[in-house]
Amino acid sequence: VHRTTLSGSQLDKLSSRADTWKTSRLDDFLDYGLTLTGDGYKSRKNLKYNNFILVTAGGPVYLGLRDVTGLGSTGEDTAEEFAEVQASLAERHKRAIILGITDTPSANRKAWKILMASNATQFWIGCMSHEVSLLMGDVGRLSFTKRLRVTCMKLYKWVMNHSYIFAVFQKKVVAHYNAKMSDAK
Repeated sequence: VHRTTLSGSQLDKLSSRADTWKTSRLDDFLDYGLTLTGDGYKSRKNLKYNNFILVTAGGPVYLGLRDVTGLGSTGEDTAEEFAEVQASLAERHKRAIILGITDTPSANRKAWKILMASNATQFWIGCMSHEVSLLMGDVGRLSFTKRLRVTCMKLYKWVMNHSYIFAVFQKKVVAHYNAKMSDAK
């Protein structure tokens, strides 16, 4: 295998297999409903990308990545992008979407309203991971938290520089979790 054969027939076969797997995965979990989620990021070269994932009861199914560099980012733009993603799906998969999740800037909150108005069976919300991340960023800026972090780093370095203490710590951790596993059985 080399780049010429991989970029030709082998890549086409693998892509076809992946598409078949995606379809069967979505079909297997239609009865439970699907969640559509998307998120964006910016590359080191300031290119903007949005990715989209359908979450099933059996796990995520990656739908794709879009280059949105230079495109609008209003609530209407975001709603239109999610509508295009949904339009690219088979009708049975689109009908199974019951929840949409994005991060929570005001443009996305506006997009939720637009998407819920045009899809009566869908509910759109913000991502709790983003919210927790924002909260922890605020907590991390508190002077108490900064002092606690410095103290913990000193303790960590001290333990790591005393291998016999680290060995005792490792044994205690293993024993603790083995006991928890035994209790759970």
